[in-house]
Amino acid sequence: MIKDTFVDDIGIIRDCIGCGFCCTKAKCEAGQRLYPSADICPALKWNGYRHVCDLMMIPGKLGNQYKKELHAGEGCCSNLNSWRNEPLVDRTKSFNKIDNPIPSIMQKFLFALGSEMIAGDTIMLIMYKFVALLENDGMDKEEATFITNKCISLIKNQRSGFNDEFMGKVDDRV
Repeated sequence: MIKDTFVDDIGIIRDCIGCGFCCTKAKCEAGQRLYPSADICPALKWNGYRHVCDLMMIPGKLGNQYKKELHAGEGCCSNLNSWRNEPLVDRTKSFNKIDNPIPSIMQKFLFALGSEMIAGDTIMLIMYKFVALLENDGMDKEEATFITNKCISLIKNQRSGFNDEFMGKVDDRV
């Protein structure tokens, strides 16, 4: 049974059912800090019957700090959440195919690349060449640009803000 508690400023707070609404629609502060360029928090995982936050699953003090920061167990206060009235389904399948077209081994390479002291303009020149190579292999310009921008996001997640002025997104007009 779902417990409802009325709170004056917020409205109704309900028990979290693990529908994934928060992580896909509005990243928490931890998600924004750790994955600033990700549209949907990569820490969101489906455990077979509900969504869970990988950050809260980290054992020990760090996991407990994330639980405290993310207010684990305090419920859902999003009155705009229509998913809580629907059957729970794995929502990570649909956005992982669309938002994460890059295999995990390549993502690890891009994280490693992003952590090195390589000038942002050098990385952008490589990314423009990457778009051209994808197009030469028969990929349409829109898809090549989308994949390249996802690569740039993964690289930027590992970089300090020091050289970010040189790194933007690959423009569709390229």
